[in-house]
Amino acid sequence: INAEFFFFFFFFFFDKFSGYCKSAWNMLYSVGPMVLANTLEWYEFATYIYVAKEIEENFFSAYSSSISAIATWAAFATTFALRPIGGFFFGLLSDRVGRSRAVFYTVFGMVFSTTAQGMLPTAYCCGERTGMIGVVLLIILRMIQGLCTGGEIGSIVVFLSEYSPAPVVGICVSSVQYTASIGMMAAVAFTWVLTNLLSHDQLLLWGWRVPFLFACVPGTILMLLPWAKENEGRQRLSQKNCDDMLPFLMTNEIKPQKTGVMILLAIVCSMGGSMYAFSANYLVTFVQVHGTTDTSSALLAGVFQNLFLIVGGVVSGLICDFYGVGTQMIASLVWCLITAVPGYWILSSYPESLALMYFVVSFVFGMGYGLLWGGAAYFMTELFPKSTRATSVGVTYNLIASIGGLTPMVSETLSLANPILPGIYVAAGSLVSLAALVVTLSLWSRKKLRLTNIRHLPYLMGCKPG
Repeated sequence: INAEFFFFFFFFFFDKFSGYCKSAWNMLYSVGPMVLANTLEWYEFATYIYVAKEIEENFFSAYSSSISAIATWAAFATTFALRPIGGFFFGLLSDRVGRSRAVFYTVFGMVFSTTAQGMLPTAYCCGERTGMIGVVLLIILRMIQGLCTGGEIGSIVVFLSEYSPAPVVGICVSSVQYTASIGMMAAVAFTWVLTNLLSHDQLLLWGWRVPFLFACVPGTILMLLPWAKENEGRQRLSQKNCDDMLPFLMTNEIKPQKTGVMILLAIVCSMGGSMYAFSANYLVTFVQVHGTTDTSSALLAGVFQNLFLIVGGVVSGLICDFYGVGTQMIASLVWCLITAVPGYWILSSYPESLALMYFVVSFVFGMGYGLLWGGAAYFMTELFPKSTRATSVGVTYNLIASIGGLTPMVSETLSLANPILPGIYVAAGSLVSLAALVVTLSLWSRKKLRLTNIRHLPYLMGCKPG
């Protein structure tokens, strides 16, 4: 009897899960160019992070080592100043002319600005006066990247949330995270190969330019591919199923809040995760500056970090679909809260241990990054009605990213006083977000706040409104 029960359970589970995987794959395959666009855009965006040391020596070598490091990350942070504006502009475009068309325009802008960064004059190769022109152009191009990156994310996330079948909407929306991770992993892997093939002088003179220039090849191919249109997709039906399943969540029962209120709510609930995510990226530089890790080992840790980031993103999507995005958000913020300070303490206390460095940078922060951002995008899309969803998500996501984008610069400044302070800074942000999320879910459970507009259950494991 036990054997028969085991085989029945195994085949029942396998049949259901294989159907789940097939449905998710069919959806993602049908919007292939859009998903690939996300991968490419994050490759382009992350390239700066992994050649930050070379950029520092090329553009900011005239300053002291501490000032030049801060200036390098300040130039990176300028990208985030324009992200909310890009989210608003391309969000409006997405709401009016279509999600896929808006994404296409952002890809063009990203390819242009990334390729142009690889062509800039620098103080290292062309002298101080010409180098100043290069600094100004670098900041302008980073701002263009910020506009395009900000516009891309809202349109893709909203498209996937609206057109994915209800049972797999979590894993499909979280694909934004793990495909972004593939792009970032490609960037760090490319940089790692160059670091091992070229001498230090070659890297400084021209090697750092190669990852930027390479972006024009896949970018051009991607823009020539046929792009899916909304009216070609299978409109999510799910609303009929959701209404049958969830009579308690009719519009007249829980009224939606004002858009501004929901944007503020999303920012507070997610900003700690954003700080943790950018702290994870920053660690690749941190272990070189504040430890004894060589560049090659640090970049390899970045490759493994992105592998675990992909795993975390997939796990996050599964949790969203089987236990609810509320459950996923709580679990991921708890992970961020309890690992930030110990992670920085281990790296600063045992700088010579490569094993501990790989464990913290790759597994601990990689999994935390993937777990949180795999579901955070879906958490945001649920908050807003369809008519303003792309604009609202674009603005919200990018305001949160702007807060997180300051983390490397703030962490570099704090680490000059004490290398553990960046961990305390990130943990404090995670604690604020977790407290805000608990209060928000409490209001939802008492039917005081509406948090869903796409798929209403599951949301929080073992809990329904009322």
